[in-house]
Amino acid sequence: MNKERLYLFLVILISIFISACSLNSYIDLKTASILPPPPTDPPAHFKIFISHENGGVYSLRVNYLSGAVDQLQNIDIATSFGGPLVNLTNRGLFISTNQQKLVVLHHDTRTVGFLGYNLSVATPATILFDAGGLTGFFGGCQLPNSNLVVGSDQWSGTKANEYLSTGTLVRTFNTTQTFTFSDCVAISNAKVAWIDYDALTDQNGDVVVSELIAGTWTETGRYNTNAQLPGLVDSMWYSLVNHTDGNLYVFPFVSGVTRNKKVLRCSSTGNLSDCQLIGSDLSTLFPAIDVIQGLAQLPGRSDIAFISDDEQLYLFNTSDLSIMKKADLSALLTANTNSDKFVYY
Repeated sequence: MNKERLYLFLVILISIFISACSLNSYIDLKTASILPPPPTDPPAHFKIFISHENGGVYSLRVNYLSGAVDQLQNIDIATSFGGPLVNLTNRGLFISTNQQKLVVLHHDTRTVGFLGYNLSVATPATILFDAGGLTGFFGGCQLPNSNLVVGSDQWSGTKANEYLSTGTLVRTFNTTQTFTFSDCVAISNAKVAWIDYDALTDQNGDVVVSELIAGTWTETGRYNTNAQLPGLVDSMWYSLVNHTDGNLYVFPFVSGVTRNKKVLRCSSTGNLSDCQLIGSDLSTLFPAIDVIQGLAQLPGRSDIAFISDDEQLYLFNTSDLSIMKKADLSALLTANTNSDKFVYY
């Protein structure tokens, strides 16, 4: 009888052990099924588009590790488009992510050209935008809803407008612009950060946030550079990035003893009241860095790419605030290259 009870006990104990193992296996399997997929490595290459002041656009494919440029394309705007895009005033260049196109802004005629990522002329080739009080185009960006925000310099209307991608005027974007609308980034359909840059003196300029409130774009924040940096009276900005870490990064013009030489970082969710200068002076790290006219975050990475007027490609690491010289582009670029550039893989 005792042997039968012992046998029964062992059978029950073994059954419980098997059940526990099965339950644990089940939990492990269920847990594994809801884990996120393993991270994928960022692509080994990135592509940069650069507009240059003699009327063309470059496309460069760069190896992230080595800095080697293994693909280079260069088109002439006048040859590719013809028509009004013929002189040296092709100023703005930005990516229309929704339409997978490059948007080329022509200053004098308000004609906008469209290129594919392979620099072929897209369809439609060009659109003449409504004036909306502007006699010239300078900088712009695209909202998530595909509308374009395009602004003028300080001699051509001193404001910006919101347009449909067909060129139809939607509404005035700002009337508080003092100088030139050099660059903007869309934080949402109802919030945009932009640069108010003095193109006459290269010595003034603020960072601004505007929000769409009750159907009207309203300035809701401004980093007044002269007030914030009273000892650096010639400080100015030209380009900015809306980074995936939730911050705006704004890069300075560097030369001169009375200019700020550090990167400005501000929360993209605020009104620019939390902006701080970060890192070291750029010219201390690399003395040749001076004019910086275009920025872009590398997709899949935290680095911000920029080209100074020394025609070197640099990467700014937003985690440790270091700068790395990645590639020498001087042999590839023509003289007077205007580094308005944007990056994609």
